[in-house]
Parts: sequence; structure tokens; C-alpha cells
Amino acid sequence: MRSRIICITVVLSIFMSCGIDNLGESKCFSEAKKGLDDLDEKYKNVIYFDEEGNFREKSYENCVFARTMTTGQINLLEDNEEELAVDSSCMSEAEYLDLLARIDKRKRELEQDIEDVWNGCESAFGVDD
Repeated sequence: MRSRIICITVVLSIFMSCGIDNLGESKCFSEAKKGLDDLDEKYKNVIYFDEEGNFREKSYENCVFARTMTTGQINLLEDNEEELAVDSSCMSEAEYLDLLARIDKRKRELEQDIEDVWNGCESAFGVDD
């Protein structure tokens, strides 16, 4: 019983020392995550659908378009990475590292997409980079 009281006291002390504000995500972390999600959503809408909202047909021109847009998306993610490095003071270190990990993972996925899409284009259209 005594150890249970000590444990509860320690846990409550930790929460009180951290403060209520530190128990959830910081506002700027939430906004940064939403910004990354919005950026990715816009990219997917542009890459997969044309101006009329129709699914893009497979063509050499769309292969080049996809590669160009994907390279641009990687550059935007790198810009976000640089902005975070300059000003991440409004979030915890764990939140900062989480965002960097998300950005890095997405960049690797996009780099793989470029390779896969272009290999498919080479097979389908006999083009070479």
C-alpha cells in the first residue's frame, strides 16, 4: 500500500512539474504535421488527376510530368526540413525529431517512386533518361 502511494505521488509530481501544456502536442507541431499532410494531399491530387479531375492516362508526357512533380515535392520537403532546422523553438525536441523522421521517410518514398515510375515508363515507352 505504501509503495502504491509513493508511486502515485511520483507520477503526480512528474505531471505537475511538466505542466499541463506539455502533456499534449504543441500547437506549432500540430500545424507543421497538418502542413505536411496538406502538402502531400495536394501533390497526390496533382500527380494522379488532371485539371478536369480525371485520372491521368499513362503516357510519356505524364511520366515526365510525374518525375518533375515528384522532384519538386522532394525539394519542398527539403525546404520544410531547412525551415525546421532554423526555427523549431516552439516544439519539443521529440516533436522536432518526429517531424524530421516523417519528412525523411516521405522523401525516401518519393525517391523510390521516381525510380519505379521511370522504370515503368522506360518499359512502356522505350524511353531512356
